[in-house]
Amino acid sequence: MSIQKEYKFTRSTLPLPYDLLHILLQNLLSTSSFNTLSTLARLSKDYYSLIIPLIYKHVHITSDEQLQSFLTIPLTKREENDKKKRKIVNTVLLKGKSRSRSNSLEDSSNWSRKIQCLSLCESLTLDVYPSRTSFKIASKLPQPLQTPLLTFTPKSLENLREKLSRSGAPRILVSFWSQHLPTLIRPKKVVVDYSTLNFNSNEDEEGEGEGDGNEGKWADTMSGMSISLQSWTSSEGLEMVELKGDKWIGVLPSPGVGVRMVHTTSSTPSSSSAETLNEEDEEEELVTVNETILNIPPTSSPTEPNPATLESIETRNKLISTRVQSISMGLRTSQALYETYHSPLPLKWDIVDVLPPPIGSEEMDQEERYIEYQREKRKVLDDILSGLDDVAPTITQRYGRIGGDGRRELTCLNWVDQLVV
Repeated sequence: MSIQKEYKFTRSTLPLPYDLLHILLQNLLSTSSFNTLSTLARLSKDYYSLIIPLIYKHVHITSDEQLQSFLTIPLTKREENDKKKRKIVNTVLLKGKSRSRSNSLEDSSNWSRKIQCLSLCESLTLDVYPSRTSFKIASKLPQPLQTPLLTFTPKSLENLREKLSRSGAPRILVSFWSQHLPTLIRPKKVVVDYSTLNFNSNEDEEGEGEGDGNEGKWADTMSGMSISLQSWTSSEGLEMVELKGDKWIGVLPSPGVGVRMVHTTSSTPSSSSAETLNEEDEEEELVTVNETILNIPPTSSPTEPNPATLESIETRNKLISTRVQSISMGLRTSQALYETYHSPLPLKWDIVDVLPPPIGSEEMDQEERYIEYQREKRKVLDDILSGLDDVAPTITQRYGRIGGDGRRELTCLNWVDQLVV
């Protein structure tokens, strides 16, 4: 006969070394296993204090329902009872205590814990444009999220386009929505990423013509995003709007807020791919010669550039020309916006990687690349100044100055080139 022993369960911290726990948490974060992380956080106070800041540090919202859940503040027990009894929960006073914007009592532990979690957020990335319901929930926060970085992804722009396409007055609708953005979040920097969007695609949608309707909808979308950005002002803490794409497409913040235009398309095709293409063509020709036992002289001398390289150079020149025109248009539109608001604040534009790597840069040393970059930069700046002299002389008069080389420069333009080594 065996005697069974009874073991009493006692709670204790989990015997996981910190290094192993760190690896486990990083793996769960990389796979977006937030349910598992939340479960671990509830196991002990030590785990909670370690995991919760990781969950809320960089928040990526993929649906409007997820955004609503993220913004929702828990109700107190009294509010839950009032809700069950179908009474109005947004009264001004409850048992002599003042109500906050969240309709929650200040001594609620769940309430204060959620507010503390929201305050840990350092960046918020949105794959959706907030809906009316999300804005309504955000209005109940005691204060807007003080998140330094807000990012609108290409998916969020597609979501905004989809919402506006169902409206008969899209710009009026987005103007209404944009008024509520400062009640949701007060960022220092906003990133609008449209680098993967195709604004010239001809989609076979009902009621659209040969691409005109599609482009029109994108125009409404980007205009709506511009209106949204202008809902934040520099006085409210917004310092910079970063635009990521092939060129500037009409999005501008309020006066006083800097613009950072990050060009994301490099030269196409590269010189290396052109050389590879040329080598493949020559190899195929050589096989044909050997099979037919003919001796055909080469069609071009070795010093002449091959057609693939010429095509690469032409493509690169067109890309630079398009970017120069968009930068000039962006500066002109910015100045017009400043004049509309009678703003004395200075115009600030950062242009990043406006010059793709030159064809054949792999064969250049660092000094040669730098010299070629300075030459092309000077030409681009001269083209911008020449264009502004004709259509927007106010900009060149206010921001133009003579540089150390005796040539004109623009103080409102800051060159940031990451591709130049």
